[in-house]
Amino acid sequence: MGENLKRGFNRLYIVLAFIWAVYCLFLYPLQKQSEAFELYDKEQRFCHDRQYSTQDGLSDCLKMMEQGYRARVEMWSGRKFYLGFWWVLLLLVVVLPLVLYGCCRGAVAIAAWVWRGFSGAPT
Repeated sequence: MGENLKRGFNRLYIVLAFIWAVYCLFLYPLQKQSEAFELYDKEQRFCHDRQYSTQDGLSDCLKMMEQGYRARVEMWSGRKFYLGFWWVLLLLVVVLPLVLYGCCRGAVAIAAWVWRGFSGAPT
């Protein structure tokens, strides 16, 4: 029974670590790009809501907001994200799951040790 529990925990942890890696490597950058677009949309509405005396004022505002949008999207694009943040990704995708795995296994081992202390025969 104990071996099946360990094997099941290991398999569950591998699946969760894989899902975490997919999120960190692929879904998070897409999420950040989507947030950048939402912010850009709000900034564009801000430009259109303001009353400019000339068309150049609106054009300058929109141009400035587009430059900010491009900078935010570029930060989360493939090359910048993967090459610029490789060490953070390494920590998040490899080191963090290993540390959590060790902490979980250690906590279970300590809990089992304490439980055996209560259920053992008196000496």
